[in-house]
Formats: sequence, C-alpha cells, structure tokens
Amino acid sequence: MEAVGSFKPGHPVHLTLSARANSDVHDGELRVTLPEVASAEDSNWDVVVMAVGEDFRPHIEVRQSFSAGDRIRERVTLNIPEPGYYHVAATGYRHSSEAEPGRLADVSRQDYWLWIAEHGGKLTTSFDTTLFSADDRRQTGPRGSQRRPSRVRSKDANITCTIIPDDGTIILQSGCPGPGPIITPPEPSATATFKVMYTRSDHGISNRPVPDARYTYNIVSNSTGATVGTGAGQVWSDGSVGMIECKGPTSDRRISFTVHTLNAKAKVKWGGLGELAYT
Repeated sequence: MEAVGSFKPGHPVHLTLSARANSDVHDGELRVTLPEVASAEDSNWDVVVMAVGEDFRPHIEVRQSFSAGDRIRERVTLNIPEPGYYHVAATGYRHSSEAEPGRLADVSRQDYWLWIAEHGGKLTTSFDTTLFSADDRRQTGPRGSQRRPSRVRSKDANITCTIIPDDGTIILQSGCPGPGPIITPPEPSATATFKVMYTRSDHGISNRPVPDARYTYNIVSNSTGATVGTGAGQVWSDGSVGMIECKGPTSDRRISFTVHTLNAKAKVKWGGLGELAYT
C-alpha cells in the first residue's frame, strides 16, 4: 500500500494497492476498505455511523481470475475533510476451490492507518498513539478532543472506544483515555456506557461484538485527581455493558476501561485494532 499527498484535511490523498498473485486462482478478489471514511461519506460527513455485522463499502474492489505472477495495481483518490486517524484494510479473498486448498489461504489481510492532520500526516503500518496530542481522543475516525465528544457512533449504541492489543496478549486496552461516551442526565451525576467491538474479515470488513469478555473501569475526579469509583462486569452478547454511575457531573469525571477476553480460544492475529480469531 502506498499513499501520496499532503495528508491535510480537504486535500486529496492517493492510495495505491499493489499485489502479486503467487498461485493460480480462478475466482479471487482484492479490496481496500476504510471503514470510518466509508461510514462518514454515507452521511456526507455529518456523522460517522459505524454499522455492526454489515460489511463496510470498499473503496477499491477487484474480482477476477488470477494467474501465478500476475501483478495488480489499483488506485483511489480520497478527500478527507476532517483531521483524524483512519483505518485502511487491504484484503484478499479466494472464492474458488483450487487443487491446493491446504497451501492457499482463503483470506489475507494487511492493516494500515491514515493520519490526517492540519500540518500534514502519513500512512502508518501500526496504530501509533504517539501521533495524538494530550487533548486528543485516541481512536480511529475523525479526531475528537477530551472536551468535545466524538461523532463516531454505532447504529444502536454510543461510541465504542478503539480496542488496541497490549503487546500481542489477549488483553485488550481501551484506546480512549478521555471521558469516553458520557451521557449527561440531570445533575449532579453522569453515567457512561460503551460497546466492545473487533474488526473481522470474512468476505468483507465488518465490526462484530466481542463475546465472552469482562471489563474493569476506573473513575477519576478531574478536579482532585482522586479515584472516586471502580468496578467490573461481564460484557453482554451484543458487546454492550450496563450503565455505569459516574458519581458526579460530566465536567468533573474521567473514566477509563480495560477489556479482557475470557474465551481461551481467542487470540490476537493482527496489530492495531486487534482482530480476534474464534475457533
């Protein structure tokens, strides 16, 4: 994957996918998918509605037969109007059944992240948290701040924090150190909730709930720095958790989450957003 451009909001970025067929494949498919960009484009960047269980629309899609040695080069030009960190997934799928099924994988995937910033950005091969300032929310999609809630939403719940693997272990750490998806009821107490998702590649790229997981949380007072609440619970089958009482107003509460998988058969296969394999 190559990216060329100024990487500034509103400026064109040219993404080029280059691939080589290692074997004969009668029916193969290559895709490049930017989940947050596709979701934002569907609403003209009014809101980023992240579908759950549905394939995101690819920006590059090639389906054909491939002979060993064939080289493929496809390019797409994007104009991303808002600064942020955008997931780019390059995937290959084998739809046909070849004579050597044991040697050929049905799905292959490589993940990248596109950093768009006012002073220029870049394409990275891992989710680089050092690119964020102290005031940024460390998440994919348009960049929110600690004072301004993110506009990324799932279809039936509040924002889900980006889940980033912790050095290849099966423990997943929330990538949002800020207030998170705070819902503000009447004073004096705020509440929070979240969903735990992972990015899955079967035929297309989609978000799926993480089953068999538990979570812990820590609530800190912004004014005193003291911990005012801790807790733990089980993630429900749809990836959601119950409502958490923050014991104070939104303006004076900061909540962080850690999610742990309980499924012994789950393992991190890729970096960045952390795809999980369930067998």
